[in-house]
Amino acid sequence: MTSRTISDELSEYLNALLQFNPVFFSVVFVAVVILVIHVINQRVIIPSKIKYMEDKKKLENENLRLMALFAELDPDPVLRVNSDGVIIHYNKSAENLLDPVVLRTAHVSDVIPGITSVSEAIKNDLSSTFFLKIKDHDYSTLFRGIADLGFAQIYFRDITERKNYERKLKQFSRDLQDSLEEERKRIAFELHDGIGQNLSLVKLKIQRLSSLPDCPERYAEYTCINDIIVKTIKDIKDISYNLKPRILDELGLEPALISLCNSVAKETSMKPQIKLDNLSKRLNSKQELCLYRIAQEALSNIAKHSFASEFNMMLLNNGDSVKLLISDDGKGFDYEVISKKRNDQKSLGMISMVERAESLYGKLSVVSYPNEGTVILAEIPVDESHT
Repeated sequence: MTSRTISDELSEYLNALLQFNPVFFSVVFVAVVILVIHVINQRVIIPSKIKYMEDKKKLENENLRLMALFAELDPDPVLRVNSDGVIIHYNKSAENLLDPVVLRTAHVSDVIPGITSVSEAIKNDLSSTFFLKIKDHDYSTLFRGIADLGFAQIYFRDITERKNYERKLKQFSRDLQDSLEEERKRIAFELHDGIGQNLSLVKLKIQRLSSLPDCPERYAEYTCINDIIVKTIKDIKDISYNLKPRILDELGLEPALISLCNSVAKETSMKPQIKLDNLSKRLNSKQELCLYRIAQEALSNIAKHSFASEFNMMLLNNGDSVKLLISDDGKGFDYEVISKKRNDQKSLGMISMVERAESLYGKLSVVSYPNEGTVILAEIPVDESHT
């Protein structure tokens, strides 16, 4: 009796469940959705994520291995060290740079002072840069820890050429400042010793003139003052001309060079020989000024140092470039020796001529030997794209 009752109750309960019950079906639906999500996550998402991470790690390790392999073929020196700082491998370039005996026995700090905590650098993939001088060459050295491979690699990059350029640039900057300072001093002396003294003398004579009666002496003082003023005006014009010759702007390069040669010949009694090609059209202002300043510096050196009896100037135009040739029959000099005397005024003049030519994509060469005179050849292109 009891058994039937329980069976009947179960049947009634099942029948009740099978009838429409919103709460029951909602619970079942949520459970099914959760089950599906769980299955998808376990069977699809998590395995895909794990595979992605494994593939990524594998690719990174492969890249690191390739990097280590390429180091063997690197034309620059490369070292490999373990976590203890012991050099475990080096390529052919490193063997050529450093002593192989040292490489086989030395700690990395013996080769590159300043490297510390090699194990920490490898463990944390740290990188650092050092600058070394080895066999008169400058090197930028990159130390890079590689945790996944358990070692570090050291890359040497030869930066000697860059360092030499930087040193030359600094030296040129100093030379330029020295040259500018010398030019300032020269102009200051000309103003003080010439114009300044002339004006002081005029002032004194005018003061004296005011106390003189109308007599021949007073007239003579007027004449003297006038002569001083005329000379002062000429000095001012000379200084102004040297700073920026108006004839160059107004008439062009050839007349300016002729005027320059005649002026030097008059002041020094040297005999000039001048041959200038007539340019089909004027060069631009930068090119004309460059060639004029080179000629001015060259003739100034001839007048001061050569003891020559004559000088020659030629201006040649071949269509693509303009050549300026200046020579003398003076005592000459050893160009290599002079060019190494960085603080010598003559060497600064030579440097300035070279720099002027190169600034317009041209070149300047000097040929000179003791007692055999000097030849200076400047050549600049007339291509408008280089101006």
